Amino acid sequence: MKFNIQVVIEDEQGGIKTEDVIQLDKPCDLANAVGLTLSESKSLLKELQETVVLQQAKSYMASNIVCPRCNKKRRIKGHHRIMYRTIFGNVTIPGLRLFQCVCEDSPTKTFSPLKSWLPL
Repeated sequence: MKFNIQVVIEDEQGGIKTEDVIQLDKPCDLANAVGLTLSESKSLLKELQETVVLQQAKSYMASNIVCPRCNKKRRIKGHHRIMYRTIFGNVTIPGLRLFQCVCEDSPTKTFSPLKSWLPL
């Protein structure tokens, strides 16, 4: 018997997206194969955590690419990855380095929205 575990993600605008989290192949004829094993449950939580963190990061980046003062799209300086450590495993998050908007008074020319969003 195959189990496909999916997550349904609904964003603030009402858009719905379905993501596959994990697929399990579980026999139903063995008494010791009933339910999830510890390793299967750890894998499930790791994959679920990664899905949630990546969707949150994507949404946060999208909300910060526009300047809150003048509503202009900020220019992208580059792409980078941030390693986020969780109790279920590490998640590599793709991020952007953005230029500060000309209307903003800042001591730096560029910034990474994810660095201010994620706890150290």
